Amino acid sequence: MNDPSGDRNAASPGQEGRRGYRRRQLALDRARWRRRLARWLSVLGVVLLVAAGVFAMMSSLDEEPEGGASEVLAAKPGLILLLLTEPGEGASEQVQAAVLLDGSTEPTMLLGMPGNTLLEGPEGFDPLVELVRDYGPEALDFGAMLPGSPSGTASLPWMDLRELLVTEEGSSQLPESLGSGSGAAEASAQAVARLVAMSGGERWEQVEDLPIEGDTAEFLDALATLAPAPAVVGGLPGREVEGVGYAYYEPDLNGIQVLLGGESREGKVEVEVQNGSGVAGIAQRVANAIAPLSYSMLPPKNAEDFPNVEETKIVAAPGVVPDAERIRQALGAGTVVPRESLPANRVVVIVGKDMPVEGLPGAGEEASEAG
Repeated sequence: MNDPSGDRNAASPGQEGRRGYRRRQLALDRARWRRRLARWLSVLGVVLLVAAGVFAMMSSLDEEPEGGASEVLAAKPGLILLLLTEPGEGASEQVQAAVLLDGSTEPTMLLGMPGNTLLEGPEGFDPLVELVRDYGPEALDFGAMLPGSPSGTASLPWMDLRELLVTEEGSSQLPESLGSGSGAAEASAQAVARLVAMSGGERWEQVEDLPIEGDTAEFLDALATLAPAPAVVGGLPGREVEGVGYAYYEPDLNGIQVLLGGESREGKVEVEVQNGSGVAGIAQRVANAIAPLSYSMLPPKNAEDFPNVEETKIVAAPGVVPDAERIRQALGAGTVVPRESLPANRVVVIVGKDMPVEGLPGAGEEASEAG
């Protein structure tokens, strides 16, 4: 007979099946955990890669850009000259206009702005005259218009400046009072340009004797830096805004971008100079005066009405009128005329008999001009 005690310690078939089931479950559980861990590690790796990419991108944005058209606007604005009214009985002097003198930009410039030019101040937007009155010249910050605060400020009564220019030049038509708006901006810039022309000459001592206050030495240095003449002289692009109880001058940011040498929004601007005055070689000389503005210059030619054009006109295609205004300011003559029939990005300078020949550079290759 078989001894039943011989299989007493052996597992029954049912027990063996339960143990195998548990082993298989443990193996499946371990496999699931490994798969979950792998997925979590994959997600964590992606997150770390994205974070590293974002960090690298932010670091590159903080670095100084190299080259490009934005360099023109990246420079700190030059010195500001505040032109003041004469203090009257019971009234203090105030800013009539301001002129930005900047020899660090290319091209160099004198940019006039009326006293009611709207700028951002410590408590929002206010006219320039009110910012200076309430917070002082150090509150001037040109924000989006020109990056940062001016390098210095000086002030000078308008009547003293005008008196010097009228005495020295005799035929000056400068207004007794600047007023406001685009006329004030243009007149103030033209007046300071005449001071630049006096730099280094026999009349320089008279410039130094003007009642200049503030950063006087820096102002005189700025005049000397801009001599013999800045490339761009004129008023700040913008428009006059009037309403019930208020009036201010609103800067045109796009126009300023182009005026200071930024890339044209419409592409490369082409400039053609036409001789309408009959003065031999004048078209090439005008082209030479425009060349520092870095436009694409077309060969000069004679105008259709040659030689009987009396007034200089700067005809501009839609979209490049600010460029035409920039050219007008560089030449110191002419009227900007928008014309839709011109090819895109084209400016045509039709030189009239009113063009101040003595202020133009040498003719250079005059043979390229057709008359």
